[in-house]
Amino acid sequence: MTTANHEFKTPRQITGRMVLIGFILFFGTITAVNGVLMYFALNTWPGLVTEDAYIKGLNYNDTIAASESQDRLAWNIDAKFENGKELRIRIVDKSQTPVTGLSIEAALTRPLGAHNIVILTMNEIQPGLYGAEFLTPMPGRWMVDLKAVSSEGSTSTSRHEIMVK
Repeated sequence: MTTANHEFKTPRQITGRMVLIGFILFFGTITAVNGVLMYFALNTWPGLVTEDAYIKGLNYNDTIAASESQDRLAWNIDAKFENGKELRIRIVDKSQTPVTGLSIEAALTRPLGAHNIVILTMNEIQPGLYGAEFLTPMPGRWMVDLKAVSSEGSTSTSRHEIMVK
């Protein structure tokens, strides 16, 4: 007859220290995940500020008519920050011909933070290329709202995002 030698392990007891460590790990994980989500939520949202949403809503039909008029122009507008101090706007029509003789005003704002507005009057440097000196108070993301008016009275508005380093 053979006898089996079985060793039985006693079950591990849950102590106060184990419960405390479990609570700390559980709530620490939740706090860390919430912190990461808050960081990305605050640093990736570009912000949206509409001062007069109600008035814009009342004038919605005018907005649609202006948008259709702008679509008929079919201007391709490109905004860039160059040479560390100059905003450049290039405008061509649907056949890639430079659009000349425009009166262009650019309003530059930061999407978040202080809402200082910088207004620039653009000068035509060469056919279809407009520029103005822009001494930026701070680097980062800037929104450029353009209003271009031709000598015939055709108006085009557009919004662009530029990065200033």
